[in-house]
Amino acid sequence: MAEKSKVPGPKPNDKPLKKADILKNLSELTGVSKKDAEAVLNALVEMAVAWSPIGFIIPGLGKLVVKERPARTARNPKTGESMKVPAKKTLRFTPLKVAKEAAAEAADAYSKAVKKAAKK
Repeated sequence: MAEKSKVPGPKPNDKPLKKADILKNLSELTGVSKKDAEAVLNALVEMAVAWSPIGFIIPGLGKLVVKERPARTARNPKTGESMKVPAKKTLRFTPLKVAKEAAAEAADAYSKAVKKAAKK
């Protein structure tokens, strides 16, 4: 099982983190300035995009890789007409087992917190 995180999780009624929230949290947790945290985050994103064709592994989180989706025939649900969908490349993220387990535990804790808040 993964080591207990020092990062507080979401509370009931919290919204998803935006870039400014991520930078604020990174700054507080690491003791670096928001500007330095932004530089690191931007560099990480640029590296992930540049290396994704052969795979970019984020330790403890998962792997980003470009996957080829083959051409296929699809059907328009409104008209029933068949149409060809061309092949394309997509970016795929595959979480590591440790990250999946930690996320499941965090989701369970969040669900319990929401239920507890609803009872009040």
